[in-house]
Amino acid sequence: MNSGELLTLFLTGGLGLWLAIFIPWELIQLYRKKRGNKSARTASQYIGMRIDEGSKGWLIYAIAFPAFLIGTGLWLMFHWEGLCVAFKIGCGVEV
Repeated sequence: MNSGELLTLFLTGGLGLWLAIFIPWELIQLYRKKRGNKSARTASQYIGMRIDEGSKGWLIYAIAFPAFLIGTGLWLMFHWEGLCVAFKIGCGVEV
């Protein structure tokens, strides 16, 4: 097995595990919040609360993490050559 296969398995398995944990957690927290539990917070509600309390670290995280995901997604779009294969766009791009 080469490194590309290992990375692909890691990315798909990691994403699946993340979705299997994160989505139910968020739904449970929203349900608890609707039932009147004031301490129930989703991840974004928790981060927003910490930012409102004046935390600079969480503010940096709230800006940097989505920017990282966007940058990674753009890089992977060209790196995996999906646009080239599907639409013949960006076929000469070397990343």
